[in-house]
Amino acid sequence: MLDRLLATTDDAPLTDTEIAQNVYSIVGAGNDTTAHSIGHTCLFLAMHPDVQEKLYLELSEVFCCFDEAITEEKLKRLSYMECVIKESLRLAPPGATVAREAQADLFIDGQYIPRGTTVVVSLFALHRRKDFWGHDADQFVPDRFLPARSKDRPSCAFMPFNTGSRNCLGTRYAMLSMKVILSMIIRSFSLRTRMKMDELKFKFDIALKQEQGYLVQLERRKTF
Repeated sequence: MLDRLLATTDDAPLTDTEIAQNVYSIVGAGNDTTAHSIGHTCLFLAMHPDVQEKLYLELSEVFCCFDEAITEEKLKRLSYMECVIKESLRLAPPGATVAREAQADLFIDGQYIPRGTTVVVSLFALHRRKDFWGHDADQFVPDRFLPARSKDRPSCAFMPFNTGSRNCLGTRYAMLSMKVILSMIIRSFSLRTRMKMDELKFKFDIALKQEQGYLVQLERRKTF
């Protein structure tokens, strides 16, 4: 991340102050949102032991032992992990809404939107539209992000980090962080919970969270 900022040579390289501000924005703003995203993912995995086991088997194939170094190359091989994280972000996007100002007069589905109007989009609702995601849109199904099932889906049906020129600066950082932390958790522990999907109580704060916290029990695995 820092290397990319240092290599920026658009019209002029970024100053040290600009680089520091960008790093602070990415890391500082991402801590709370990433923590809640990891909490939601652990909760979903605890509710779905079959998915958790499939993820554990993938990790067992990529890493020979727990102490093996986590490298970017190994993270790239975690294709099912990618599906699990995306499905978690679909059901629990860290930023549940996004606001944009109309830059021109618009008509959308017959609704007139004057220039300068602030339009708020619910990503939480978008990610549950059955015309995009199917009849099981409210269920945790990581396989829906497999290439064969997602190739015909509109790109903007899924945008947990927003999209366009003002999307989240920390998208790559957040995804890598989640992969690293979740790979360590799932390799070390099996997750359990008594909660069910229909018992989730989302709190719409700066970052989407669970009102009652993330009620997950961790049991250390005997082998890896």
